[in-house]
Amino acid sequence: MITAYGSLKQAVEALKAGAIDYILKPFDVEELKIIIAKELEKRRLKEENILLKRNLREKYSFENMIGKSKAMQEVYSLIEKTSGRIRPSWSPGRAGRARRWRPGPSIS
Repeated sequence: MITAYGSLKQAVEALKAGAIDYILKPFDVEELKIIIAKELEKRRLKEENILLKRNLREKYSFENMIGKSKAMQEVYSLIEKTSGRIRPSWSPGRAGRARRWRPGPSIS
């Protein structure tokens, strides 16, 4: 947002509403170019990230796995149900004792 009559309150409201930046007139053209370049790069990186995630999902989807038996289909179903919910767990032990890592998953 570019304005000649700015206040801190307006700047905060504009940024909350989705403005990329808040620039007061008179402004430096070089500063504006830098702001625009940064925003374009941010958008390019977001688009690239979406594309890469899509490519990974397609590459590692269950359709690309070899096992087609009923037992393997059940395994795939279980993986789908628990994906995103499995995380490693930490077993702290008693104070003053060595702590150790439990390799088993913790399902939330």
